[in-house]
Amino acid sequence: MRGKLKDCSGKISILEMILIVLIVCMTGFIVSKGVDWTRKQAAHSNDTLLANTAESAAKINSSNGLDCVVQDCPSKSGGVCTHVYNTNGATIGYLDKVSKHIVGTKPYGYNEDTEMDINGTAYYGDVNTMVLQVIAEGNNISVSWVPGRTQ
Repeated sequence: MRGKLKDCSGKISILEMILIVLIVCMTGFIVSKGVDWTRKQAAHSNDTLLANTAESAAKINSSNGLDCVVQDCPSKSGGVCTHVYNTNGATIGYLDKVSKHIVGTKPYGYNEDTEMDINGTAYYGDVNTMVLQVIAEGNNISVSWVPGRTQ
């Protein structure tokens, strides 16, 4: 029995059994934390991609900020724009996550993470409470996270 953890019959000792159970538990804990971290990173990346989508859609809709950012604005067919944000003529819209279009009314929240980043600026809000707001003024288009319509 000197230097061996099992007896001569080849059975696993109590100490070995306890160590095996502890190693399995630690491995399970580490794997679960890794899966949680991966999900959080994926949600954060999805929100960042949505911000890029909003900016691209606004550039296309507004001719790089010269016209209204809302895709179906009446001004595009000769009417009057109803999405004017301030006296400087800036227009405002919100990204609809389902259609990936800029709309004039705030949709319900769709953020997947509690912290969203746009160009180094952090925005905070509970999951599914924030929407992307797009403002176009002159040649400048800005995108930010704002509270969405409540459900």
